[in-house]
Amino acid sequence: MKSFLIFGHDNGKYAYDSGEAFRCGGCGMIIRDKNKRTQFDKLKFDISSTFDNELLISERIYSELSQSLDCENFEKAKNYHYVIPRKTVSLDYEKQKIKFGEKCKVCGHSSYAIGITPLYLNQEIETSGIYATDICFGDVMDAGANLTPAILVSEDVLNKILGLKPTGLDYERTNC
Repeated sequence: MKSFLIFGHDNGKYAYDSGEAFRCGGCGMIIRDKNKRTQFDKLKFDISSTFDNELLISERIYSELSQSLDCENFEKAKNYHYVIPRKTVSLDYEKQKIKFGEKCKVCGHSSYAIGITPLYLNQEIETSGIYATDICFGDVMDAGANLTPAILVSEDVLNKILGLKPTGLDYERTNC
């Protein structure tokens, strides 16, 4: 089944409060699973990304996707949702050519992982849905200090989104 890497336009906000975020004591990376994400009053796009690389979708997009996708893939925040896929896909590391920074001795994460596009998967996804890559991209030296997985959707999910004519969406086909 075809899949697509999706991106949201920059919404000019951070998902985590830099002063209060729980971080690794070694490298300073934000530990996503141990932090509350910020609640914003308003977003300017249906699909957007924060400076610290979290993907958000509007209530309008969520309403359509929640009819066919597991709601566990989304975290409610006022009138939008953070996208937190539960299924992962493996990348083809030889083709992907990801550059990794030094590994932290405390948390084991690389200080950075760059080379998200073009995205090469080990194999095509087999079922309709929303997925996260098995590694996280970003750089702990950025102000957000957050590494996040890339987000992929199956072709049918992308078509549902495109049918809503969303603002802020960019996407590109993945490769195998």
